[in-house]
Amino acid sequence: MKSMATLKVNEIFYSIQGEGLRTGQATIFIRFTGCNLKCPFCDTTYAFDKGRDMSANEIMVTVLNTAKVNKIKWVCLTGGEPLIQDLHDLITMLKRAGFHVAIETNGTCLCYEEVDHITVSPKAQVKFYEYNKDTVQNASELKFIIEDTDSIAYAEAFLAQFQFKNDPALFLQPVSNNPVATKLCVGHILKDQRFRLGLQIHKFIGVR
Repeated sequence: MKSMATLKVNEIFYSIQGEGLRTGQATIFIRFTGCNLKCPFCDTTYAFDKGRDMSANEIMVTVLNTAKVNKIKWVCLTGGEPLIQDLHDLITMLKRAGFHVAIETNGTCLCYEEVDHITVSPKAQVKFYEYNKDTVQNASELKFIIEDTDSIAYAEAFLAQFQFKNDPALFLQPVSNNPVATKLCVGHILKDQRFRLGLQIHKFIGVR
């Protein structure tokens, strides 16, 4: 019998989704340790190297206990960058247990076909790295983190490179809800209605 991969997990918690298309939806979050980009503006730098080893079975015990109490069906795999670890066994177990699986990724690694909702967040601020074409083209939504006009131009140039399969929602998200960046996003959205404004509502209302 094949042994399951040990995963490095930073935290598992229950909250609402605070960003993107699934904003406001009750979700169990599994935050994995490690990232292949480590962006300078990251708001989860504590996940870069802190965590504990857990098997997929151990993770499932926590998820199932939380879901049993709260009747939750959505699980979000996030980081860090979750796809730098081998998540095949865990995703298989989550799907067999009847969960919908979402993933938040920077788009540099190949995603799993079984995932129900893929959020890709391209990073204008990190240069000279390549995206996985299949992951990007299968995205449910793309979330561009905006600091300045250069990052808006990056979003435009990025979209021109790909043919998308799922007509993904396109978000301009001001970095850390910054007021100046928010104004830039709003101004661009009023001119280019392909985009929506993305805000981190969990930070406004004080939840994780």
